[in-house]
Amino acid sequence: MAVVKELKLKRVILESDSMSVVSKLMSEVQDKSVHDPLVEEIKQSLRELEGYSVNGLGVQPMVLLIY
Repeated sequence: MAVVKELKLKRVILESDSMSVVSKLMSEVQDKSVHDPLVEEIKQSLRELEGYSVNGLGVQPMVLLIY
């Protein structure tokens, strides 16, 4: 998400092959796992944008699409 802030982007599409990651990022409930700080940091960064989408993929790695 640092690149999003650095480039002052307003909208992003975040895609992951991990449905667990997608679920955690889309959930309104705070994550209680060891990954909680990172998940909450990403969620806060997404909320600061004008628009975003978090999508699950089949077998591809996590990517950030800038539009």
